[in-house]
Amino acid sequence: MASSALRYRQALRTLQAQPMLVRVTTVALVIVLVVDLLALGGKSLSSDSSRPGVRAGGDRSKVATGAPGVNGPGVSSASASGASTASASAGGATGTGGGGTGTGGGIVLGGDPGSPTGPRSPLTASDRGVTETTVKVVFPWFDISAYTSASGTTTDEPIEGGPDAISAFVDYVNANGGLDGRTILPQIEDFNPLNETDMQERCRRWAEDDKVFAVVDSSAWHSDHQLCVTQDHQTPLLSQLALSEEWPKRGAPYLWWTAPTTEETVTDWVIWAVQTGRLTKDHKIGVVTGVKEEERLGKAAIERALGNAGIDTSTVDFAEIPGYTADIGLAQPAIAAAVSRMKGEGVDRLMMGLSALVFTSWMNQADAQEFFPLYLLSDFNNTVTTAEALNADQHGKSLKGAIGPTNIRLGEVAPEKGGSYAPAQQRCNDIWRAALPNAKNMDGSGVAMRWCDNIFLFTEAARRATRANDGVLTRLNWTEAMASIQNVEAGLTPNLSYGPGDYSGATMTKVVELHTDEEAFCTARGTTTTSHCNVEVEPYQPMRHF
Repeated sequence: MASSALRYRQALRTLQAQPMLVRVTTVALVIVLVVDLLALGGKSLSSDSSRPGVRAGGDRSKVATGAPGVNGPGVSSASASGASTASASAGGATGTGGGGTGTGGGIVLGGDPGSPTGPRSPLTASDRGVTETTVKVVFPWFDISAYTSASGTTTDEPIEGGPDAISAFVDYVNANGGLDGRTILPQIEDFNPLNETDMQERCRRWAEDDKVFAVVDSSAWHSDHQLCVTQDHQTPLLSQLALSEEWPKRGAPYLWWTAPTTEETVTDWVIWAVQTGRLTKDHKIGVVTGVKEEERLGKAAIERALGNAGIDTSTVDFAEIPGYTADIGLAQPAIAAAVSRMKGEGVDRLMMGLSALVFTSWMNQADAQEFFPLYLLSDFNNTVTTAEALNADQHGKSLKGAIGPTNIRLGEVAPEKGGSYAPAQQRCNDIWRAALPNAKNMDGSGVAMRWCDNIFLFTEAARRATRANDGVLTRLNWTEAMASIQNVEAGLTPNLSYGPGDYSGATMTKVVELHTDEEAFCTARGTTTTSHCNVEVEPYQPMRHF
């Protein structure tokens, strides 16, 4: 049995990876509900595996190297333009790029910014949050005290997702050139994702009263509240919590993500499953999603992707399960009926798309009815993370062998167990440990890593914007600079690339498989639990597309 501190860290990673916190009063547990939107647009499968394809929402092409029948994994055609070679200033990491100069990328975030150039322009009539010396930025994080109180878990260790992490990376930026001469003036606020009225008011206050320049999130500022910041108040928002590509269209050009859109996630997921033979015309396929608008868009996206992949969707059992926050009780009869129906139909492949709380309820009922299909998981509603962190202890038989693609660095051996950090991860960990000497190494796929990536990405765009505009920094030219960032190595995911109209940065996925009831194996890998762990079974490669 994992210790309470170990369980706490594992739950924390899942909680921060999801968009909404929910108290389950019957089991005294607060869980964050994931609401990733999907709205896949796709054509037919191509028989020419070398034909370049265009990533949804942007103009980057991918050179296909995948299996026949699809444009499979390839490499980005984006190239550096006028970028020089630079050494990262922490962790000994190196990469190409000029620390914020040039229009191309290939940098390791957090590299040497060089000397500030040009005058620092003061606040202008067209912008806010900028002075000659500072840039005001909000960093919203959710306080997990509600979770620890409800679940009874405690820890004496520094909380990776808390203000300590934000301060560590902001302080590092400010001590190493800042935003090309300006420093970040951080406004660090804890919030409760369950209190949407308060979130709405904070959004208004940040723009109208506090007059902030931008909002940098880890992965908890969720749903329509992203549009409140960007669409309603024309304020840049950078987050790891990506939804449908419809969101940045509405919030353009201010909404930017360090994860793939859900359209990209679903396309990659379905093509991977078909390519590897895990979904065929001979399988009886089930798809389980929720009933919120975002989840119904996800269901429609999956249906289109399956059709594009050659699966007759009339033979697929699609189940919609209600239950999101206060209405979670509505889920129970719907789950029982869906499990019974799918078991009777002989469903042997189940594409899971439920948010964390409802997914857990589903597993309880599936075990009770002894319904054991192969679970295919993905970053849609973060089912890959949920399966390991919340369900594997109780549902080892059901979830054994659950598998799917993810853009996050899951399934890797911890450095203290013989594994190694990627250069960007090492840089983040060095900064973390220097700021908090008593802290343990960072979770390679945890919340502090999200903060590190997002703070340095925001910094990179601000430096570029300042240098390209003779010292003037505005919200709009920051967004223009974001569109110039390509081929950046990050800590949470190996490559971030953007472009005009392309607001989601992650370009690669790996495949992980869930091992359950294997205490010796998982403990030896340095996982945060003892009996189950995700294991990488296919390395990172560019996301698949039709």
